Amino acid sequence: MIRSRFFHLLALFLLTQSAGWTQQKLNTAISDVTVYTDRAAITRSGEIYLNPGEYQFVVSDLPHALQDQSLRVGGSGTAMARISDIKIELDYIDTMPQNRLKDLQDQLALLMQDERVFNDRLGLLGKEKELLDQIKNSITQNKESNKLSFDDWSKLFGFYDANYNKLNDEIRTLEKKRGDLTVRKNALQNQINQLSGYGKLVKKKVFLTVNVSKPGMMNFAVDYVIGGAKWYPVYDVRVSPEDKSVDMTYYAMIAQRTGEDWSNVNLAISTARPNVSGSMPQLSAWYLSVYQPIGILGRGGRSGAGMGAMSSAKMAKSAEEISDMNASGGAGEVPEEAEAPIYEMETDEAAIETKSTSVVFKIKRKTNIPSDNYDHKVTITSESLKSDFAYSSVPKLAELVYLRASIENTTEAPFLAGNANVFFGSNFVGTTYLNTVIPTEKFDVSLGIDDGIRIKRQQIRDYNAEKGVFNKSVKKTFEYKITIESFKRTDDTILVVDQFPQSQDERIKVEAVLPEFPKEKWSSPHPNGVIEKTGGGLVQWRLRIKPKEKIELRIKYVVEYPRDVKVDGL
Repeated sequence: MIRSRFFHLLALFLLTQSAGWTQQKLNTAISDVTVYTDRAAITRSGEIYLNPGEYQFVVSDLPHALQDQSLRVGGSGTAMARISDIKIELDYIDTMPQNRLKDLQDQLALLMQDERVFNDRLGLLGKEKELLDQIKNSITQNKESNKLSFDDWSKLFGFYDANYNKLNDEIRTLEKKRGDLTVRKNALQNQINQLSGYGKLVKKKVFLTVNVSKPGMMNFAVDYVIGGAKWYPVYDVRVSPEDKSVDMTYYAMIAQRTGEDWSNVNLAISTARPNVSGSMPQLSAWYLSVYQPIGILGRGGRSGAGMGAMSSAKMAKSAEEISDMNASGGAGEVPEEAEAPIYEMETDEAAIETKSTSVVFKIKRKTNIPSDNYDHKVTITSESLKSDFAYSSVPKLAELVYLRASIENTTEAPFLAGNANVFFGSNFVGTTYLNTVIPTEKFDVSLGIDDGIRIKRQQIRDYNAEKGVFNKSVKKTFEYKITIESFKRTDDTILVVDQFPQSQDERIKVEAVLPEFPKEKWSSPHPNGVIEKTGGGLVQWRLRIKPKEKIELRIKYVVEYPRDVKVDGL
C-alpha cells in the first residue's frame, strides 16, 4: 500500500515537472508577411515539443505598433492542444538595440572622418589657387615685367593655366565625392534617428495559456497586423518592334518602418485596401422638420445614460476578462517516437477570411526587407502580352507621326495605377503613368516618334472676298492639304486629327466644306478608311496605309463675318 502510494506521488511529481508549471519563453521568428498598401500582416512561427499539461508561454519583443485587436494565435503539429487564454501587455524595456545603433553610429563616424579629410584637402587646394594668383599678379604688376620676352610670357601663362586647371579638376572631383558622402551620411543619420525615436523603449508581449492532452511537436503561428508598411507598383514595359510582343514586368516598391526587420520571409503582396470598407453604405430616412433649440440637461438629466452605462459595462467586462487570464506551464524533453498524425490546434478565434475582390501575389523566393523606411524593389511577376501597333498624328501642331501600342491585360490580375518605364526594342522611350487596368481591358502606351511614316500639312488657299452692295461682310476661304507617305514594309493603321474653327459669336459664321459629310451624319467613307467628326470642330481620318503608299487629305472651311468686326483667333 505504501509502495503503491509512493509510485502514485512519484508519477504526479514527474507529471508536474514535465508540465513545468512555470512561465516559459516561446521563441518565434517572422516567417510570413503580407504587405498591403498601408499596413502589413505578420506571421511569427515557433516550434516546441509539448507534454500533456497546462502551459503558459510568453512571446516577447513584439513591436509597440502591433494592433491588439488583430492578434490571432494558432498552431498545428503532432500534439493535441487547445489555447484557452491570450493576453497582451506592454513591455517597458530599459535598453535599446545597442548593437545595431552602435554599428550605424560607427559607420556615421567613419563617414564624418572622410568628410573632414575632403574638407581639409579642399581647403589646401583653395590656398594653392590663391598662391598661384598671387604669383601671377606679382609678376604682371612688377615694373620689370616689360623686360620679359614673348617666350617667357608664354611659359609663365602656360605654367599658370596647367596648374590652375589641374587644381580645378581635383576640386571638382573632391566636391562630387563629398556630395555623395553627404547623401550617405544623411541616410545613416535618418536611420539612427528612427532607431532612437520610434518607440523603442516600449514593446509588447503576448501570454498564451495552452492545455495539452496528447504529447508531440507543436508549431505555433502568431498573426497580427501592424502599420508603418506600404507598397506601390511600378512596371517595365518592353515592346518588340519585330513581332509586337510585350514583356511586362510587375514590381512592388516596398517600404516599412515597423521596427522589425523582415529577414528571409515568405512575402506576399495584396491589392486589397483594408482602409476602405467593402460594404456598400446604406441610406437612412431623411426627415425635414421645424428647427427646435436643443435644451441643456442639468446634472440630474438622464439623456443617453442607458446606452452609456451599457457600453461602459461591456467595456469593463471585456477588460476584466482579459486581465484575469492566468495560467502556468512548461515544456519537456523531446523523446524519440514514431511519426504521428498532424492535428490543427483549436482556437477560440475565427480564421482569416479570404475575399474574392482582391489579388494576392506570393513571391516565390525568400525576401529581406529591413525596417529602414526606404523603397525596396521586389519582382512580382513577368508576363508576355500581345499588342497592336497604331500610328497617330496632329499635323497642325507637329508634322510628326507617333507610334503607340494597344496592349490587352490577358492576365488574371489587375495592373494597379503606377509609373511604367517603356522600352521599344533596346531603346528607352520614357516613363508614363498607367491607370488601373483590369483583366481583359486594353491600355495604350506611347512608343515615341516613327520616321517610317511622314506627314506634311500645307496651306493651299487663303482667299478673301467681300460681298454686299457696300461690302458689308468679309468671306475668307481656307484650304489645307495633308500628305501622308509610308516608307515601311508593312500595312499600318494611322489616325490623323485636324479641326474646323468654332464660332462663339452669331455674327461669325463658319462653313465646313471639306471633307464632306452626309446630312446629319458624323462619319463619311474614305477609300482608305473612314472620316469622323468627334465634336468641338475636330475631324479625324482612320486610315490603312500600304508600303510606299502616299495619301492626300483635304480640309477646307469658309469664315464669314461683318467687315467692321475684328475676328480674334483666325
